[in-house]
Amino acid sequence: MSSRRSASGSVRSRTPKREGLLVLDEQLRVKRANRFFYEMFLVSPAETEGRLIHQLGDGQWNIPNLIDQLKDVAAGNARLDGLEVDADFPAIGRKTMMVTTRVLDQEGPLNMVLLVISDMTKRKAAERAVQELSGRLLRLRDEEQRRIARELHDTTAQNLSALGMNLALVQRESERLGPEARAALSECVAIGDQCSREVRDVAALLHPPLLDEIGLASALRWYADSFSRRTGISVSVNVSPDLGRLGQDIETTLYRVAQECLTNIQRHSGSPTAEVRVERDEQEIRAELRDEGRGISSDALARHGVGIPGMRERVRQLGGRLDIRSDSHGTRVIVSLPLGGASAGGGGA
Repeated sequence: MSSRRSASGSVRSRTPKREGLLVLDEQLRVKRANRFFYEMFLVSPAETEGRLIHQLGDGQWNIPNLIDQLKDVAAGNARLDGLEVDADFPAIGRKTMMVTTRVLDQEGPLNMVLLVISDMTKRKAAERAVQELSGRLLRLRDEEQRRIARELHDTTAQNLSALGMNLALVQRESERLGPEARAALSECVAIGDQCSREVRDVAALLHPPLLDEIGLASALRWYADSFSRRTGISVSVNVSPDLGRLGQDIETTLYRVAQECLTNIQRHSGSPTAEVRVERDEQEIRAELRDEGRGISSDALARHGVGIPGMRERVRQLGGRLDIRSDSHGTRVIVSLPLGGASAGGGGA
């Protein structure tokens, strides 16, 4: 009896304002609950106290994963520290809860377990809304980049080509011009050629046409070649010959991750080389990008100052994983994406 009063007193004195608390005996029978538990689940003390936890709410608390772990806690063999539980309750709907435990009395004849229940429903709903918004923003950005790239290629680049042809026509008659005019004309031709190359490069960087037309393998090789010419960093690309065509979202995600990683190598790594590998098996697509540079410091990773959040979000949107392993010998970025998002298509490039 004294143990029971001690446990009940602990509930009253330690009760957080927005957490439901249950005191359970070693058989997982409810001995006491706090006011917020009753308010959270719209139940009364008569419907709660003295009942086994799996009997509460007409069996809504009979959650195998939770019950099994609570048995281990009551036996003194384990401790719950942040178990996320989803359950449906007829009176209040679906709840997402964070459950933690501790043993209140180890010295008495019975172990009393304090079950702390935090209502995470609104927070999880907000997180899902943010994730959905983030996914839409990424898709909108990709679509806008694709549109701008198409406009640059189909309009601006074509106009610059026409301008170059007209200048070439004038240049063929340049002997009629004075020396200064001929020099200015030659300079205009050179500037026009440079602008044309730059516009095509920008359009391809925004969204390479090879990615849509031929697939990821060819787009990665094109980008690696272009990157090497611009930076002097040697990039090798090894793509599984059975990769085939993937879904547009997967191909875009892997391309953007490779693009971001190579940009980070140029800016931060100091590595003279980089490697891009893409493989697939029956379950997933795996991409690995590595360098031999100075690595990413833990402070840089903590600050998320090298485009890491964007890469993680793209991968997360497709249900994948992104791991970064870095030391003084270089950095490896490993991406795994489930094949559920891939659509088998034409042959590999």
